[in-house]
Parts: sequence; C-alpha cells; structure tokens
Amino acid sequence: MKFNTLVCLLLVSFNFGCSSSDPVLPGAREMLDGSAAKEKEDRFIIDSLPALNLPPEKLNSKWTHRGGNAQHNPGHPLLGDKLELVWKASIGKGNSRRHQIASSPVLEASRIFTLDSRSLVTAVDLDGTIIWQRDVGDKFEGRDDASGGGLAIKDGQLFVTTGFGTVQSLSSETGDIVWSQDLASYGGASPTVFGDLLYISARSGSAWAIETKTGRIRWQVAGPSSRSSFVGGPGAAVNDKYALFPFGSGDVFAVFRKGGLPSWNSVLSGARLGRSAGYVQDVTGQPVIDSDLVYLSNSAGRMAALDLKTGQRKWTSNQGSQGDILTSGQSVFFVSDENKLIRVSKLDGSIIWSNQLPHFTKKSLKRRTDIFAHYGPILAGGRLILASSDRMLREFDPADGTLISSTRLSYGAASSPIVVEGTLYLLTLDGALLAFR
Repeated sequence: MKFNTLVCLLLVSFNFGCSSSDPVLPGAREMLDGSAAKEKEDRFIIDSLPALNLPPEKLNSKWTHRGGNAQHNPGHPLLGDKLELVWKASIGKGNSRRHQIASSPVLEASRIFTLDSRSLVTAVDLDGTIIWQRDVGDKFEGRDDASGGGLAIKDGQLFVTTGFGTVQSLSSETGDIVWSQDLASYGGASPTVFGDLLYISARSGSAWAIETKTGRIRWQVAGPSSRSSFVGGPGAAVNDKYALFPFGSGDVFAVFRKGGLPSWNSVLSGARLGRSAGYVQDVTGQPVIDSDLVYLSNSAGRMAALDLKTGQRKWTSNQGSQGDILTSGQSVFFVSDENKLIRVSKLDGSIIWSNQLPHFTKKSLKRRTDIFAHYGPILAGGRLILASSDRMLREFDPADGTLISSTRLSYGAASSPIVVEGTLYLLTLDGALLAFR
C-alpha cells in the first residue's frame, strides 16, 4: 500500500514538473523604474497667464552668497542679449565619482572666488587671471578624503566651509587665513554672513553663529539629526531679525539672529515614490526670504510658503526642487525634482506653466539610472537662465516658459550661474570658470 502511494506521488510530481509553463500574459512590458508606464506631457500651461510684474533690471556690483545675498533673493540683474564666451580659466579639480563641486562662485570688489572639488579656493580677476590660490583642506587628512563646501564674502573677508567640517576666514586680497574653526561636522553647507556674524547650518544637525572678526562661537542651536543629506547643503537665510536654518531631516528652525533664541520650527515631509533621492528629506531649495514670507523645498516632492514671523504655512505644493528657488514678482520659479522648469503662483502655489527639461542621461528604460543636473534658474536680462550638466546654457521666457535660446558649453555645468555688472559666470564639471557677456 505504501509502495503504491509512493508511486502515485512520484507520477504526480513528474506530471507537474513536465507540464507546460505558465501562460504568458498579453500586453506590453513596462520597466518598474518608478517613471510611470505612460510618459507625461512635456509642456503644460494654463489658459490665462497672470501678469509677471517683474522688478526692473539693475546693474549689480556683487554676488556675495549662493543665491546672491543673505536672503537668497538676488533681484533682477542687468544682462545683455546673445551671450558669448569671453574667457575661460581653470580653478582646480573638477567632478569625479567621489568628489564634486558644490559651491557657486561669489564676487566682490571685482574679484571672483571659487571652490573646487578638492577644497582649493581660487581668486580670479575680471579678465580671467588667477590672483591667488589657497588649499583649505584638512592638514592631517588628504585632499581626496572629503568633498563639498561653500563660500560667502563680506567687506574683504571670504568665508569657506569644507567637507572636512571646518570653516575658515580668508583675506580676499591675499588668501591668507585669518582664523579657522572646527565644527566637527560634515558636508560643508553654504555659509551666510550678516552683520558681524557668520551663520552655518551644519549637516550633522546643529546651527552655529560665529563672530566674523575672531572666529569665536557666539551661540549654537541643537537641531535634529538625519541619516541622509546632500553634500554641500543649503545655507541659512538671514535678515535683520531672523535666521532660518535648514537641516538634512527636512526641518527648518527660525531663531532670533542676534541671540539664537528659538522663534518657530517647521518640517517639510513627503516621498517621491520610485526614486531613491525622493526619500531624502533634506531641504534642497535653500530658504528664500521675500518680504514677510519664506519659501523652501526638498527633493521629495514638497514645497511650502511660510509666514516669516510665525512659521504658519500659507500653502504647500506637491512639487519639490532639485536646487534653489527663485522668487520674483508674483511668481516662484524652480527646477522640480522631476527636472521640470516650473512657474507657480506666489499666492497659492498653483502651477502656471511647466516645461520638461532633459531628465535621464540614457534614453533606454533599462539604463535609466543617472539624471542631468540643472542649476538655477536665475533671472537676468528679462530671462530665466539655467546651466545644465548636458553642456547647455538655456534661456527661457519667464511669462510662458518658452525656450528663447541655447548656448553650447565646452563641458557640463557644475554650478548655478551668477550675474554681476552685465557678465554671467559659471563653473563646469572639468573645474573651469566661464565668463559670458
């Protein structure tokens, strides 16, 4: 009996093993890469466009921070049409797998200052001549051991944060080190200088106010820690009364800038499904102070407008940003976390138009791993200007998002452009500073 049962079981198993394969389901095969099965429209625009109400163009003489100034609100610099390359200068090492340029240039008193991917600071004259260079890397570690950092300048003092967790003050005339402070942090977020204090939002979850003349710590605020954040993070936004510190956790702390007493805090939370970067809550669009509101965003599909005094949220958008936010007139402009150039209303965050930019570096669905980086936008000469890692400098009509012109770069862009005295400057991935006029 047991033998017969065993034979039957073996025969059944044999029949299953030799049976035909499962039926093939009909329909097209789609990649599970989080990019949705159906491609979206490249362009969107509402039927009735609201007025732009842009401020008039002004000839500016300096660009002191990432984002132009301590409020990250640079206004509308004067810039001529039909940009052409006038010079190019090497400022050190470019991007690699382990290192990247994380700082835009700053400019004061007719000198441009840059930071390469290996902690080398370079001062350049307006004709492209190198004036001096200073290595601000850690003395006890190799230059290749860290990346990231930022620049800010005020009254001849150049402030530099590094990926080694230090901040240094240099003489803009000679490059000599005035003082150095070890923050025991990482990532090198952009510094912000206002009055006699330097404000730094450390990537490790703390905020600092440092005396610009001596390098002494005036006060410190403990913020939330984060498991992940972007190298070379956003800087604090500061005005006469408040300092707003962004953290890798997505939190933003508003404190009274002189004494560090807390005023309010808020958090941007969300997740863009299907993208690893979409789960990082870090504030990528550094806070922008515009009148009585502050605007900020992350790469996880969130943007918000908050009351500067109370932190009360005026509106929230399901569009995040890859980089900094530009506010002008009654509009907010940014490159979204899905690489769309977007204009939204300041009043409620509703989309006025969007324009799809080059996104994945590879067209094949199976090879969609890397995306292009688009730096900006900035507003100059009545146009929105973007510098991109696909070797293009693009100019758009801010009213409806129409592409006006494109300029081919010798190498992919590595920083947001800046505009001073009618000239546009940007850094490229090979470690070069370019000037267009």
